[in-house]
Amino acid sequence: MTHLHNDTVPPIGGDTLWASGYAAYEKLSPDFRKIIDGKQAVYRSAHPYLDRSNPSAGPKYVERIHPLVRVHPATGWKALWVNRAMTDRIVGLDKAESDVILNYLYDVFETNVDIQVRFRWTAGTSALWDNRVTIHNASWDYGGKYPRHGTRVTALAEKPYFDVDAPTRREALGLLGDDELTLKGEGEKVEG
Repeated sequence: MTHLHNDTVPPIGGDTLWASGYAAYEKLSPDFRKIIDGKQAVYRSAHPYLDRSNPSAGPKYVERIHPLVRVHPATGWKALWVNRAMTDRIVGLDKAESDVILNYLYDVFETNVDIQVRFRWTAGTSALWDNRVTIHNASWDYGGKYPRHGTRVTALAEKPYFDVDAPTRREALGLLGDDELTLKGEGEKVEG
């Protein structure tokens, strides 16, 4: 979980947008999901950090390998888990192949406004979100002409994992549309 409290905000702009990883995954066709399910990606920290055991080595980026699609440990639902700032490449693919797929996945998050929420800050407000199933971005539409200051606290989470048998959110909640139910009735497994 992350808690962000903004004590200083610009008079206009500087909103934060969040997008749902559950809903982003459900935007993908069942066949495309099969392509990315189980794939791993290299995630690179947005900023370099000093290694506590060797601080004289200077700041370095931290890289970890995690699934493109993760399962939330509390809900058990699949969520797309990529973001432009930190997902570097898909393991096992050429750079060109990885870039095509990742750019498409970034676009799913960034261009589908029906999976996003936009929060307009006022001084002294706070927001809480679950980093395991959302991505977020601040809107820099105020041009940096005004101060924006806050305090952010993020808890450490478990190592992300993927489970092929985990349902989508829509499956788990029984929210399948008529076309999805028809396909399911014909013996074809439909996810979301």
